[in-house]
Amino acid sequence: KMQDYLDIDVEILGEFNAENIIKVANIKPNNEKKLLNQIVNYIRVNTELQKIKIVIIIGVNNFLFEEEINLLTKSLNYLDINVLFLENSFKYKIKDCETIIIDEDLCEI
Repeated sequence: KMQDYLDIDVEILGEFNAENIIKVANIKPNNEKKLLNQIVNYIRVNTELQKIKIVIIIGVNNFLFEEEINLLTKSLNYLDINVLFLENSFKYKIKDCETIIIDEDLCEI
């Protein structure tokens, strides 16, 4: 408890959780030069603090190249983070990932 660490009498208003601490402290990943590193750091921090079991990434083909997506999946796999990619088109196969395509008729190909 926070009261155990402070030498003053405090009252905590609202919910005391990781998300609120991040908001209050204005914590964010370092401004790294590569978008890929920012994405991995953001996902890593949030999954650790909020105990997230799976991350869903939508439209990654729109802002990362094939090599970067493969590095992203390799990094997340190394960190033991489960990820689901949702795309609106099939551009290329992601290494070591199962691909399921559902067509306009909602049939699995």
